[in-house]
Amino acid sequence: MDSLYPKLRAGFQAQWTPDGQILQLYNRNTRQMFRLTRNSGRVLCTLDGETWPGEDTGLDDRTIYRYLRQFAACGLLEESNPARLTAAGTALWSFPCPMLRTGRRHPLLCLYSGLIRWLWLPLLAALLVVSFRSGLRLPRLNQGPAATAVCLLLCNIPALVFHELAHAAAANALRMPVSSFGIGIRSGLPCCFTWIPLMPFAPPRFCRVVCRAGPQANLCLGCALLLSMQLPLFRQEPVFLAGMLNLILAVINLLPLKGLDGYSILTSFPAMERAVYGGRCFRSHWDCFFTRAMGALLHGLTRAGLLAFLLWEGMYLLSLVWEVVFA
Repeated sequence: MDSLYPKLRAGFQAQWTPDGQILQLYNRNTRQMFRLTRNSGRVLCTLDGETWPGEDTGLDDRTIYRYLRQFAACGLLEESNPARLTAAGTALWSFPCPMLRTGRRHPLLCLYSGLIRWLWLPLLAALLVVSFRSGLRLPRLNQGPAATAVCLLLCNIPALVFHELAHAAAANALRMPVSSFGIGIRSGLPCCFTWIPLMPFAPPRFCRVVCRAGPQANLCLGCALLLSMQLPLFRQEPVFLAGMLNLILAVINLLPLKGLDGYSILTSFPAMERAVYGGRCFRSHWDCFFTRAMGALLHGLTRAGLLAFLLWEGMYLLSLVWEVVFA
């Protein structure tokens, strides 16, 4: 199993200067040489791939993350591949993205991140106003269940692409390196993912911005498609299905279930992180009771939500087969 902790790239030799203020790195294969300050050198020496970076250095998390981001931009970190992770019911396939590994900002991705960040709320408000005032002009659903299922499957592909691209764009706008995109099965369920190696070590605010970018992209796309149906040219069944599918994906991803964006957003807050992962530093007995109760509630929601999703999906597939075979 590959380690998820940052690790110094193989081939580098490190040596401190006699005064102990500068760490010199040299790679004989590529003939690269780097000179690091004392604090950044201390953080680099802890990158063994087995422990938390910057442990026992006395530096705060934000400073350690800034050094990790600099190391990634210089190509000093080993590339981690989530496709090699082995766990029960997990099989992932990733596709590398070299242009985003250094964390350098790309104007188009920054523009896309800004648009979905600021447009989702006005589009959602416009959709609600149109729905309550004049009602959405929905098309007549004349296709059969098999054609509808195929249409939903085809509409699901661009929805997932926009979702994962939004995660990558938000990370790129924050100068966070993006390693790869991928698809696969996790804990027995199909999934798509954007692999951001430094996400666990980033400040909580960065994690919230990146995690909510995906649902915001689906909300923007879904609201825009449903609003376009006010024009006769776009009053078609595929447009309606694509719009509703994007809204459903946004709502599902915001649920506080493990593996979804809502879970990551919720656990990025310190109190909720203690509730889920079981911290020991509590201010009072009430804080201890609250965190333990929230942890039990979140774990219960995770199991109940996954079970309900599997049951609903199975019943829906059975109904489609019944209508196709016996209709």
